[in-house]
Amino acid sequence: MIDRWKNKKLSSVTKEAKASGFKLAISNPCFETWLLCHYILPTITTSSCQKITEQLGDELKNVHNSAYNKAKLNTDHFKDYVEQAMQNAKQLDKNPNARWPNIVGTDVVVEQLVKGKI
Repeated sequence: MIDRWKNKKLSSVTKEAKASGFKLAISNPCFETWLLCHYILPTITTSSCQKITEQLGDELKNVHNSAYNKAKLNTDHFKDYVEQAMQNAKQLDKNPNARWPNIVGTDVVVEQLVKGKI
């Protein structure tokens, strides 16, 4: 989640994770970008987590008649949409070789996890 990290700190954490054999899934501007990808390709071009969260809330209300609650995330609302999320994340990923998304986006490390490659 880029929303809470500065580039220098994120770079340090990324290097440390890689050296330890871990893979990171980083979303920009926030984790809600990944969640929103479960339903739609995010149309927000700003790095405002608030806007992404509002759009996620709208989608959850439309699809599940439910509000978004970060503290009590209902994972059942997302599990059937993982394939959709991976496809949307790929479409957002304009530079797959970058260490993390520099614009609105989310890494697709989850695809490797789902397919048993990690």
